[in-house]
Amino acid sequence: MPATLPRSLKTLGNAKAWTRAALHLTNAPTKPLVLYGATGCGKTEGVRTLAKAMNFTLMELDGVDADDTDQLLEWIARTRVVKHLHGPVLLLLDDFESFTIDARARIVKCLTGPSQGPAKRLAPVVITCTQLRHPDMKGLSPFPSVRLFSPNQHTCTEWFASKGFSPSWLRRHEDLLLLGDLRRLRTALDWRARTSTVGPTAAPDRSLSANAFESS
Repeated sequence: MPATLPRSLKTLGNAKAWTRAALHLTNAPTKPLVLYGATGCGKTEGVRTLAKAMNFTLMELDGVDADDTDQLLEWIARTRVVKHLHGPVLLLLDDFESFTIDARARIVKCLTGPSQGPAKRLAPVVITCTQLRHPDMKGLSPFPSVRLFSPNQHTCTEWFASKGFSPSWLRRHEDLLLLGDLRRLRTALDWRARTSTVGPTAAPDRSLSANAFESS
């Protein structure tokens, strides 16, 4: 795991969860890991940030991109065993709910079946979903899982205030701060940047907001 957890994975909470994920990728990389939590809690961007910190080349796929299940399974199998020119690979199957029922069942079977080649050469896999306890996600039950929580209103408000956001902006987005929906807050930030400033300070750097928001 990285010597220190990236700052963006500590800022809005879930530091313990991301530490567990990093330890899993270090100590049990051949066994898929499931990350689950509410929409906008930072699953996808968190995996991207963690992959970069751990020097993985991230390969992402979600159900929208998976038109043919046979090709999908072939891609997963090939990605796990092929040595990437830019270093070790981390495979992200994002938003598992977006895959078809047939694809989900066959993916789980593929990931739990006999190893393809030496186990130590298999690239690690992270699967994200929203509700792990939903009946449609029961196929993921054999895999280790880590739950992410949406940051609470107080944590979100303090973070934005520390970055120079005006009290009027905080009041106007109080509903999203209450929900801890980082994805919608990111959209609000993008809109803020496009419409100049709200309050006395300039809009913060977009790359900072992308990391620190969605990577709770």
